[in-house]
Amino acid sequence: MAIKGTVSLEGIEFFSYHGLYDFEREKGNTFIVDVFMQRQYESNELHSLVATIDYEKVYALVEAVMAEPEALLETVAHKMQVAITAAFGNVEKLTLKIKKKNPPIKNAKLSYSAFQLEWDVNSVK
Repeated sequence: MAIKGTVSLEGIEFFSYHGLYDFEREKGNTFIVDVFMQRQYESNELHSLVATIDYEKVYALVEAVMAEPEALLETVAHKMQVAITAAFGNVEKLTLKIKKKNPPIKNAKLSYSAFQLEWDVNSVK
């Protein structure tokens, strides 16, 4: 019997050097990443780490991408999507949300800006 399940890592905090402006890439900022990975499981796969999605491996992939400075969060999210779907070919849907705390928007009072990427294996061309 097949069931759908979602593995998530939420609120992963990094200090990274992403940003369009030079000062962002020099000074750095705090980013928060949420990852949601959906796949179909057979009931016997729910008891084996080899058959499911390894949280530690996902964290390591996200951490590696966050360590490489990029100008746009869109680029960062795409690199994460490529890394995660390559490592876990059984992921059917992937949602990534990257939040940038205190973005450099003049006179703005906001907690964060964000980019959310949604990937579905069925929409890959």
